[in-house]
Amino acid sequence: MKLLAVLCLSAIAAVSSSGTKTPEFCKFTHSTNTDDPSICEGGGQNLWSYVSDANSCVEFYYYGCFGNDNRFFTKSQCEYICKQKPASAGLFSVGLG
Repeated sequence: MKLLAVLCLSAIAAVSSSGTKTPEFCKFTHSTNTDDPSICEGGGQNLWSYVSDANSCVEFYYYGCFGNDNRFFTKSQCEYICKQKPASAGLFSVGLG
């Protein structure tokens, strides 16, 4: 019976985690700038970009051109949208003894 409970909880965890997909733009290369900021019109600003290999968000100065959709106004926005969350260990911590 306990084994059945563990299997059911495992199935629920697998289904619930498969429903959240990371947006494709999170897989884009870290948003970069041109080497010549004078060709970008307007002022720049500090933004955040997700680096998938490190599963973290990094701050960079964006000049306003030659970027991609992998840029965010805040670190928390970047992490909420792109950062991979570990599987919840709470679902698997069923006492078997």
